[in-house]
Amino acid sequence: MISNDLLVSITNPQGEPLQEYKQARTGDNSVECWVPSDEGSGFQIHFQAIRNFKPKLGLHCSIRLDGKTVSSGGLKSSSISRGLTGIKTGMTVAKGIKRHYVFGRHNVTDRDDLALPDDPRRELMGTIQVTLSWVKYGKSRRRNEPYQNPAEPGFVHERAVKKGHLGAATLGAPVPKIPGGRVRDKKDAGFPKVVFLFRYGPRDWLEAKDIITPERRPVMQDSKPKLATRSVKKEREATTHSIPETLRSHSGAVHQGQGEKELDIIDVDELESDNDSDIIVLSDPVAPKASSFILVLFSSNNNEFRVL
Repeated sequence: MISNDLLVSITNPQGEPLQEYKQARTGDNSVECWVPSDEGSGFQIHFQAIRNFKPKLGLHCSIRLDGKTVSSGGLKSSSISRGLTGIKTGMTVAKGIKRHYVFGRHNVTDRDDLALPDDPRRELMGTIQVTLSWVKYGKSRRRNEPYQNPAEPGFVHERAVKKGHLGAATLGAPVPKIPGGRVRDKKDAGFPKVVFLFRYGPRDWLEAKDIITPERRPVMQDSKPKLATRSVKKEREATTHSIPETLRSHSGAVHQGQGEKELDIIDVDELESDNDSDIIVLSDPVAPKASSFILVLFSSNNNEFRVL
């Protein structure tokens, strides 16, 4: 979504944006839309300024999953002026430990002592809220603040999700990361904050709510059913043999696309370091070596071998 010359998108782990539906402007500085979620799959948050940059100002990104503040990050002014994109893949919960964003599932209960039927937070369930603000960053310093590790999604009362779904946006299992250990203080620059609200849900649930139009494939009728049956059988055989190659080709294309994008994308978790370099430099591609061969000729008349 785009608002106030800022762009935010929810992507899959490969950096491909999720399809957005029912985009709407809810205020002068707020927009919202729907995106499909897949339980168990990870997601990323990409953000950038696309025009009308604020000189010498950075862009701060704060994130809430289902109403809970989980993470923040930012882009320096030097990165913004070069048109670079910030990317949030998760949250650092301890030194050298990170948890990635993932779509999960709430636990449902009918017990009032475990969850409130009229929980006020239910309005923010099923949402990923990204708030961007222009700030002035200070110098890099050693981190002294303690790390935060958000709690797992708790119980949700069955009456609270009667009209909704059980999906949750949360953090995955802890994984090791290269520790940064440095942060930058920030000061708000006084510009209005821009709020991007992504409402999510399983695709079948979105279709049932008429948020997504179900895809309907046209049914082709054949006047010769016997030939059609043979054709379908051959097509299935051809498809069965071509699937592995198709998957390999697609996988290669995705990885190649990732490599090309890495020059324009910054994982803002890495900006905690004191390194002024914002760009991931890829090694030069190795040119394929020219193929060579030896030709051997044999003469039956002279019983001789000749090597070319």
